[in-house]
Amino acid sequence: LRACAQSHSGGRCLPTIAGAGILYLVTPSSVRGGLGVTMVNSNITVGHALVVETVITFELIFTVFATCDPKRTDQNGSAGLAIGLSVAIGHFFAVPYTGASMNPARSFGPAVITNSWDNHWVYWVAPLLGGVLAAALYEYLFCPNPVTKKPRGETLSKDASGKYQEVESPKSQPEDLAVKPGSCAEKGRNQGEFRDSHAEVQSSV
Repeated sequence: LRACAQSHSGGRCLPTIAGAGILYLVTPSSVRGGLGVTMVNSNITVGHALVVETVITFELIFTVFATCDPKRTDQNGSAGLAIGLSVAIGHFFAVPYTGASMNPARSFGPAVITNSWDNHWVYWVAPLLGGVLAAALYEYLFCPNPVTKKPRGETLSKDASGKYQEVESPKSQPEDLAVKPGSCAEKGRNQGEFRDSHAEVQSSV
């Protein structure tokens, strides 16, 4: 989370502020308009806007995971094209409702320059929710890591009814510990062998 905050605060938010500021200076006021400020449509509630931004961010992040995952070997086609299409789909769907931000930094720059903060928190909370949901769904359900998936498969098995049950594995016996020369363990073992041999001699006598 700290890395994400640092990335947005320094690496993304500042360039968007600079870009929006330059656009504000070079654009005549008569054609400046809203300068790309993302705003919630007055015909929907803030809750609806939160859901819309969460959904479009989810589909974008999920597409990025699915097309750029080095663990997958079944990928065909262009990852850039797939990601671009997901961005286009999100905009076609959400522009009339929220402006289709999909990125907090994209909304932050114009908001700073125009001082427009109405429902701005939506454009931060929704991308975080959508990103977390996409990461969790992809990592644990759609394409789990084989390293973490193998131990689960060894401990759980599906029975005839389709329910998972814990697999009973035989208890492993601990291996004999190596005895170092001159150690206390070796001395104790030698004394034990001496007592056993002494007892055998006495019994024979």
